[in-house]
Amino acid sequence: MKQDFELTVNLNKIFESLIRNVIPIILVTLLCGGAAFAYTSFFVEKEYSASVSIIVDNRSTMDETEKEDTSNKKTNTDITASRMMAKTYIAILKNKTVLASVADRVNTSSEIVQNGNVKPISAEKLNSMLSMSSVNETEILQISAQTTNPQLCVDICYAIVDEAKIVLQRTMNTLTVNSIEGDNILIPTSPVAPNIASNTAIFAFLGFLVSCAVFAIIGSFDLRVKATDDISKIIGYPIIGEIPSIKTDTPKKPAKRKRLNFR
Repeated sequence: MKQDFELTVNLNKIFESLIRNVIPIILVTLLCGGAAFAYTSFFVEKEYSASVSIIVDNRSTMDETEKEDTSNKKTNTDITASRMMAKTYIAILKNKTVLASVADRVNTSSEIVQNGNVKPISAEKLNSMLSMSSVNETEILQISAQTTNPQLCVDICYAIVDEAKIVLQRTMNTLTVNSIEGDNILIPTSPVAPNIASNTAIFAFLGFLVSCAVFAIIGSFDLRVKATDDISKIIGYPIIGEIPSIKTDTPKKPAKRKRLNFR
């Protein structure tokens, strides 16, 4: 029973502390959210993303007669095989040797790299910029490049398509590798990162939690008695009387008489 009472008292103190400090809590929340917004907006470098979709025809190399008979046909078996091989294509394109070759293509063909506007990229750096996936488990591969320069994103996409045509045809004996976008990969105009709204909301929420925790701890350790009922609850007995606090005027000390010296 005593433990339940102590728990109730502590919860009441915590709740009262939060209510008393609601304004500081709101200010801390706004301050954290504002700081995150300002930092993300003005100090974090913006990143852009460009993507390209390629279709890999999995039909093996055939003789001239077979090619003429099936030039306009693609069986369900071919489509299923292409879907199943999508992960294999991705693994090949993410091979270190392939990425090194793509990086060399970008460094030698990209004008912004040649002009010195962007530093040359390495295979390791390129790997962190790329993301590859199969579109809805189809034979279509979507390749995205995310960098701090919009033009560099596009140059990487073109380079990896050119490299895919050579590597996949050589290693997998595929018939064709085609880009859906062709020579019209769009240059991104809006950044995809950082997410200003998300960062602001996260840090504002963290500020709210931290400020609530601080004031809750302060309230739980506050042992001051603020009302008569608090004493009754602590000692477990009713209070039958109170001694009022009477303010009395302090009597003034009589002024000292000055002695007059007569000469």
